Amino acid sequence: TIGDIEIDHVRHEFRLRSKTVNLTAREYALACFLFEHPNELLSREQLLSAIWGREGQTTRTVDIHISKLRVKLELGQGGGPNITTLRGFGYRLEIPGQT
Repeated sequence: TIGDIEIDHVRHEFRLRSKTVNLTAREYALACFLFEHPNELLSREQLLSAIWGREGQTTRTVDIHISKLRVKLELGQGGGPNITTLRGFGYRLEIPGQT
């Protein structure tokens, strides 16, 4: 549990304020990867390799999935976890109180 977000690895789901959030398999995998690497700067290429295995996907694929996660998990709202973009470098899941 991180803020209002609960991760249930047994059921393969995320819950926001105890309500299940509908994530695709790739969104779930991406969210898990980000939460397993809090406060680490992850390049688009790292994320592509880890989640998609570079199956002919472009870095834009990562951008789109990050955008969807921000909305679905309400990241960056209410002082909870947030995915920040570092232009030209990648993304970082920032969790308040963790370094």
